[in-house]
Amino acid sequence: MKELNVLYLTDNNYAAFAGVSIVSMFENNKHIDKLHVYVIDDSIAQENKDKMLAVAEKYGHEIIFLDLTEGIRTLERMGIPKYRGSYTTYLKLFTFNLLPDSVKRIFFIDSDSVVVDDLSEMIDIDMQGCMIGAVRDGISQPYKVALGYDPDDSWFNMGVMLVDVDAWKAGHAQEKIIAQLQKRKGYIAVDQDLLNITQHGNIMTLHPRYNATPHHYVYKETAFRRAFPQGGFYDLQTMKEAQERPVIRHFERFVGQSPWHKNSVHPYTALFDKYLALSPWRDYEKQEARLTGTLKIENMLYRVLPKNLFVYIYAVGFKHYLLTTNETLQKSESISNIS
Repeated sequence: MKELNVLYLTDNNYAAFAGVSIVSMFENNKHIDKLHVYVIDDSIAQENKDKMLAVAEKYGHEIIFLDLTEGIRTLERMGIPKYRGSYTTYLKLFTFNLLPDSVKRIFFIDSDSVVVDDLSEMIDIDMQGCMIGAVRDGISQPYKVALGYDPDDSWFNMGVMLVDVDAWKAGHAQEKIIAQLQKRKGYIAVDQDLLNITQHGNIMTLHPRYNATPHHYVYKETAFRRAFPQGGFYDLQTMKEAQERPVIRHFERFVGQSPWHKNSVHPYTALFDKYLALSPWRDYEKQEARLTGTLKIENMLYRVLPKNLFVYIYAVGFKHYLLTTNETLQKSESISNIS
């Protein structure tokens, strides 16, 4: 019997998108006998919970909602700044210690994604003694170096990750995260940064098929690598395989827009719309993205310039954002070093 534990995280603002992702996972994994879906509940409205439960019942699986109120209180007591107005993105870091002992491994999927292929490899893949399995990140090179890491070290995108729950608990991962937050409170990607820093050298590389981000879908890989030169990444053949046979399409905001925005240029919009139509949120009314300043200019340039020219402009702006934001965060800390 095939069984897989899966973890989602959402507040009520993203509940419909998490629901669409869950629908896509159920649709494309009917061969897995039981999907145990845990949802970190950051004030999800009962109406959206009921819709999620109805989806799970329809496909013969289950959804368990997790209350992370104590995690939020811990962050408040520590004086940790909110990320985009809430603590939601932090909460998965406080989840794994709360899972029942029967959950030995769990596969986390960001709510801004759709699952388009088979997840069953995650049931028994060899984690090579590592606590986490994740896909390498291709755009954080300047930030990684600014934090003191070698340019050839791999940096990982934690929007999708496989976690050995027993190893997490035994390795005191949550305690290490709290200790790191006591050294420095502000981070650019928060959960991603904290996991890369505290678990450096303890992360297994997953195939990029499991976290296919739009940058590698829109731009030619050679142009992307010239714009974002880096070490510790994948070879061209591996990236080609990911583009041709993705398992998870991770939306990530693209030139200021997501697939659920009206008139979006996001390359995964049609894919999102496909699973939205299969979901109880099919009547979702899209709104225009609120684009201001640099994002508005970036979006306009993307619409008119050749894609493989625009990527260079995007790279310059993004690298500047990473470095200046990191400097600002460091200046706001009484102790800013990362070790």
